[in-house]
Amino acid sequence: MINGLHSFLINQKIENLDDFLVTGYEEKYHNRPMREKLAHSISTAWNSSLYYLSMAPKILSNQHCTLPEETYHWDKEKKGLFVILHGLKGSPIFSPASYRDQIEKEFPGKYEIKVLYVPDAGNCPLKKAAEPFIEMVRDYVEANPGKPVTVIGTSNGARIAGAIDCATRDKEVNMRIVGIVGAFFGSRTMSIADHLGLAKWFFDADVVDELKEGSDVAKKLIQDMQAPVEKGSRCYDLSASENDLLIPNTDGCFPRLKNAEYHLENGFDHVSLAGHIQNSVLQRAYLWMDNRS
Repeated sequence: MINGLHSFLINQKIENLDDFLVTGYEEKYHNRPMREKLAHSISTAWNSSLYYLSMAPKILSNQHCTLPEETYHWDKEKKGLFVILHGLKGSPIFSPASYRDQIEKEFPGKYEIKVLYVPDAGNCPLKKAAEPFIEMVRDYVEANPGKPVTVIGTSNGARIAGAIDCATRDKEVNMRIVGIVGAFFGSRTMSIADHLGLAKWFFDADVVDELKEGSDVAKKLIQDMQAPVEKGSRCYDLSASENDLLIPNTDGCFPRLKNAEYHLENGFDHVSLAGHIQNSVLQRAYLWMDNRS
């Protein structure tokens, strides 16, 4: 099995990678001294443990998060929309709820904020996971012309944010896509798990196919995001971690896009990074939203 996995990893070189991704981050990390990588691993274990402990009260609380609705009632006085999406088999009561709580504390009543459960906890094809959110954002844009929209997605939620971006290109809307450890190009861990026959025990077959590194669905999503924006505008705020075991192919979080900022962090894992960068992500989003309200 070990020899088979070694052969599998060697053969995973994907052609034309630079057409899809901003590359070099992963290679730079792997070329660092072992003592530096070990220090980052220890820091990640410590910081992530603290983060999980801080989340314990949320597990026990009754956080207010809802399912997507069929109809929406928008407050015309509010200055824009935040949509905050969790990852695969995740829950909005963790990072998304924390983002919502900070926005409401700092700017009470200023923005529409939607923190919703993804259908099937995201364990379904991207089209099904994204559909209710696409309809919601389109409804908002039609009812609130000229108001900005920020979509924040973590991991698989970032893929959904990308799908929302592409499905609203026919609307005159200024949209900011925030991807935190975004699985835009899939996950090498998912590819390995599928190769070993393990992924099928935990995930829907379509999800496994879509989330394998460099899948056709991943490439198509990035190509659609790269298409020229003819109405409104798009900008991207993308973050990844060098210490992410679920998406170790760090470059896969950084699709090659116009009007994009790329932020690489270390010392945090796939889950805890969202909490670490929460304040900086929101401060950048507020400034962008205010300049377009």
